[in-house]
Amino acid sequence: MSHYAGGLAEWKESGGKLESTHPAVAHGAPRFSERVRIEPLSRARAGPLTDLGNRIATRAGSMGSFSIGRLLMIWLWMILGFAAFYWIEGIATGRGLISQGRLLDGSLYDFGTALYFSFVTALSIGYGDVTPLGVLRILAVAEGAAGLLLFGV
Repeated sequence: MSHYAGGLAEWKESGGKLESTHPAVAHGAPRFSERVRIEPLSRARAGPLTDLGNRIATRAGSMGSFSIGRLLMIWLWMILGFAAFYWIEGIATGRGLISQGRLLDGSLYDFGTALYFSFVTALSIGYGDVTPLGVLRILAVAEGAAGLLLFGV
């Protein structure tokens, strides 16, 4: 069964086709083992936000088949990427992260602090000892949401 963001009822209402591979359930209630083929809506009927939402849902749904090791590697690379961005943003704009009242600079120690902040954010712990500034606040929220979603997978 493929994923459709609107649900099976909305799919049927929009004229989507359903095929059952089990003859006993072709006219009755679906069984857990029933296979349903879902065809995407035509681009004329789906708006750009619906199309984007369907693509995101499909990609996220496909992550359910990933191994634990692969998901862990995605999560660790995500944390490393966010940490690098926090660190580079601080160097480039001077408005990165603040720790103990001090604006972090480009030192290796401060990269470690950015990595720590990224882990704490991705785990949704949020101790508050390191604080993002400016646009990094929005990025930290996105990282927290991505971390929660990956754990949900």
